[in-house]
Amino acid sequence: MPQAWNQGIAAACSPFIAFLDSDDVWVAEKLEWQVAAFNRDSRLEYTFGRIEFFLQANEPLPRGFRREVLKGSHLVPAPGSSMICRSAVERMGPFQEGIQIASDIEWLVRLRETSITLPMDRVVLKKRLHQNSLGQTSIATLKSEVLQLARKRAAARRIATP
Repeated sequence: MPQAWNQGIAAACSPFIAFLDSDDVWVAEKLEWQVAAFNRDSRLEYTFGRIEFFLQANEPLPRGFRREVLKGSHLVPAPGSSMICRSAVERMGPFQEGIQIASDIEWLVRLRETSITLPMDRVVLKKRLHQNSLGQTSIATLKSEVLQLARKRAAARRIATP
């Protein structure tokens, strides 16, 4: 996935970057709302909105997900719920391609810490849950990568703190 995101960023010529995975759906107004937010505040670099999770008809809930996730919406900084100024994307650099699954987590955490960010209290993405999603098929890898990223961040903070 990080390779595809990096290729998409390299090929894009827009002043904004937005991501949409093949199994997810943007609400019709997502791009309009997010571009309007950038137009209202020229300092804004990153915005993300709420996500509604859904199951395909006759699809079982993936292992590890609680049924409550399907109720309501969740304010989640995820690639599909985001729009980012190209200048912030260029400052951030590419997604780390050595990380199979959690590269978006690491990248978006850095982005939120270093950018002027606006969380939008609107559903902008409908995220499909299914057994074959990358995070589900490689749950052990995902857990390992998230733990590894957390350790690296903690070590970096210890070094940065006098």
